Formats: sequence, C-alpha cells, structure tokens
Amino acid sequence: MEVQEALNKIQIEIRSLLKIDIEFRHIGSSALGLEGKKDIDLEVLVDPSDFKLADQKLTTKYGAHKKILDKFWKKFETTISEWEIDILLSTPEHEGTKQNKIFFEHLKNNTPAREDYLKIKNKTKHLPKEQYLKAKKDFFNKIIHQLCIEP
Repeated sequence: MEVQEALNKIQIEIRSLLKIDIEFRHIGSSALGLEGKKDIDLEVLVDPSDFKLADQKLTTKYGAHKKILDKFWKKFETTISEWEIDILLSTPEHEGTKQNKIFFEHLKNNTPAREDYLKIKNKTKHLPKEQYLKAKKDFFNKIIHQLCIEP
C-alpha cells in the first residue's frame, strides 16, 4: 500500500468517526517524500470546542494516548497495512501545531535543511528509538530557534 492510499484511508476513517469539522495536515518525512520508517504523521485539527468530543472518540477507537503535551495536544497511534500512523489531535492555534507547521514548511521549501534532516535521520535510524527521537527533536528545536520562534 502506498502512503497516499493509507493516508486517504485513515482520513476517511477519522472523518466518519468524528463527524465534525476537521482540518488534516500530513506532515513529517512521508509528506516530504523522504525515506522513513513507514510512518505517517497526521495532524487532526479541530475547533477547541470540539476537542473533548474528538479526544473521547479517538480514545475509544485507538486506545489510550501515546503522548500528551497538554489538554489541547494528544497523540494516538494505529496501523494501516505496513504503515504506522501517528494521529496528532490538536487545534489550529496550538503553539505546538504552529511550530510543526513552521518546521514542515521550512523543510519543504529549503533543500539544504531537508538534506540535513535526512542525514540526521539516516545517521540515527539504527540507534535506540529514544536517541533517534532526541536527535530529531534537537534538530527541530534548532530550526525553530533559527526562525526566531520559541521551542
């Protein structure tokens, strides 16, 4: 199954489940066409007034949160075929969502930064997951700081 097919399938599933106004943002390596670990990062953005309902329905469908930043940013995980899907439930105005968008747009539009990110991913992909994620987070924070945005 190709990334777009898996992405379409999860978006249909979530839209059918929530039945509210949703903005989807495909971010991360798969959205940039970079070599990755067969994962898809999908932001599911809802109005703050719909967040609690969306959180409850996603929890019922996908189980307990895999990560919680605060009351308006929660991560779920599921799989479709060979793809691991990270569902990032948030609101459009959440600071983490804004930073994700800035970072993604920067990589999308900046070939040297995108190449640096791929080098970090390739250099650390065989390390334990915590070290791999730390290296990516450090790069994220460096880029956000360079763009004069507080991480």
